[in-house]
Parts: sequence; C-alpha cells; structure tokens
Amino acid sequence: MRLFKKISSMVLALAMAITLMAVPNATVSAADRGSIPSKIRIYPGSYDNYAIEFSYKNAGDQIKNLKTNNKNLIARQTAQREESEAYSSDPDNYASIGLYAKKEGKYTVSFDIYSKNGKVKRSSHKVTVYAKSDSPVNYVKLDGKYTWDYSMTTKKSAKLSVKMAKGYTLKSIQIRTYDKNGKEVVKKVKNNQKITLGQYGYSYSYSYQSSYNPESYYSYWSKNMNAQTLIEITYKDKYTKQLDTTTYSVSRLSN
Repeated sequence: MRLFKKISSMVLALAMAITLMAVPNATVSAADRGSIPSKIRIYPGSYDNYAIEFSYKNAGDQIKNLKTNNKNLIARQTAQREESEAYSSDPDNYASIGLYAKKEGKYTVSFDIYSKNGKVKRSSHKVTVYAKSDSPVNYVKLDGKYTWDYSMTTKKSAKLSVKMAKGYTLKSIQIRTYDKNGKEVVKKVKNNQKITLGQYGYSYSYSYQSSYNPESYYSYWSKNMNAQTLIEITYKDKYTKQLDTTTYSVSRLSN
C-alpha cells in the first residue's frame, strides 16, 4: 500500500504520494476463498467488487436479505458460481459481495444463506466493515530515498527500507521479478536489506502451425520495456488484526 517546488509543499506532496501508493490489493483468488469473515477492511470512496468472498458448502446456495446498517455503505452481490459434482470432482461454489463506502466509518453488513430452492435457511451472518483511509505503510525507501508505486529507477540494486504507519505491524516482505526467459522469480527478503532489482521485463511468446496446411500459422511475442520489481509487504491490519498485503511496483529499463 504507497522534492517538489517549494519547501512548504514538500510534506503535503509526499504524504499524498504515499497514501495513493499504499492501498492494498483486495482481490481474493480462488485459493484464498474460505469461510465468511467476521471483519474486513476497505477504503472509503473506492469500490471493491470482491470485498467479501466465500465458498458455499452446498452447490446452489444463495445470498438473501443482504443489507447494511448505514446508508453510507452500499453492499451488492457481485458474483455467484455453481458447480455440480457431475461437472467436477472438486466443485468450486462461491459468492462475492461488493462494497462501496461513501465515508469513513465502522459499519455492519448482514445477510442470510439459503438453499437453492430458497426454502431452507442455512445460516445468518454479520460482517464488521472498517472503512478507513489511512495508509498502512508510512514509506518505502530505496537507498534512503522515497519511492512510490510505478516509479522508475536506474539502480540495479538498492537497500530496501519499509516503515509501517502507527498501529500496523510488518510481517514479511517478498520480491517478485522475471528472469531472462520471462519466468517469475519470487524471493523473501528482510527489511533494511539490499535487494537486486529486476533486470528483465515480462515476456511471452506463442506460435502455432496447422499440421494439415503449412500456410495456416500464427505467431506472437511480447516483451515489456520495463523490468518490474514488485515489493509485496504483508502486515497485520490495525483494525481487523488480520494479515493483509500491499504491493509497490518499481521499474528500470529492461536488459
């Protein structure tokens, strides 16, 4: 999560840049879905289509009576997946609830889970929602200089320093880069440790030729001009006391 013209504007500009770059990525992958959370963190003035995402125990179960305790929080179901055992031996049944908070505050979302035919009430749930705008990360520095999301650098390596905001606890830092073959490289690092920044941009290639007609073919390749380094910062949230992750992207021209 994230020296201008005059001295009087330096602090304000820096604070704005850090706030913008430090918003965590809230999207949950299928592997992360599980039970319904009891509390979550979102950012006011920003929508999250997958703020609450969970797996169903029974195929076809559905959300009903979805509501919030305050008009400043909007909740809508944004996804539903139903998969039978005849289709898959390990069916993936899940739903998502999107949230949008107009203002900062502490809210509650409530809803019920019903069977597919709507006749059996499985359970009732309440989720506490913390809509807070403060950034979990105070700053990220490379060799003692502030950096921000999507910044460019000419450095091949640098000392990485991360300082969390008050109330947030740093748990781990992970670096993602690409090798010369376009394969992702993941490495855990410690705070205030020298890291090697990415040298190669993301690349992809694909080709096809028909075995029946040699003149029927297709080929494609791409290679990004920026060699990206993703700095993934995992921390304990100040409000939910749960682990979350924010990501910073720093790039240099690729080799």
